[in-house]
Amino acid sequence: MNLRQITINPGNLHDRKIAKRSLTRLEKIVRPKVSGAVYIEINHESVELPRSIVSTLFEVLSVLSGVNDKHLVNEEPLTTQQAAELLHVSRPYLVKLIDKKSIPSYKVGRYRRVYKSDVLAYKEKSLIERKEILQKLVDEAQELDLGY
Repeated sequence: MNLRQITINPGNLHDRKIAKRSLTRLEKIVRPKVSGAVYIEINHESVELPRSIVSTLFEVLSVLSGVNDKHLVNEEPLTTQQAAELLHVSRPYLVKLIDKKSIPSYKVGRYRRVYKSDVLAYKEKSLIERKEILQKLVDEAQELDLGY
């Protein structure tokens, strides 16, 4: 599911203040320090969240708080190395994706930069395509009665 398809209505003033405070604290704590899973505590119980969900959490909190500063969410520029790590691919492969215009980029001097939102959009599109191909393979295997 794409987050852009979910309607988020800012709550009352109290909720907006809490969301803004949470966004500010998460920005200071999570972004510079966390590279693995993120743990939150709810009613004295720890819940593990994948690191990939953090940007979505930032987006939801920014909408709820009324903060429209996109660079706080997904509009942060990434180096090609950072983008490659986000996609779990090599930097040369990412550069090929950029050259093929699969991921938009811009240059700062002679260095390429990509926006995090573009990298995440490519990741989501790629996942959908892989699922469709896998489903076709499963359907074909069932059609041929291969025992899957």
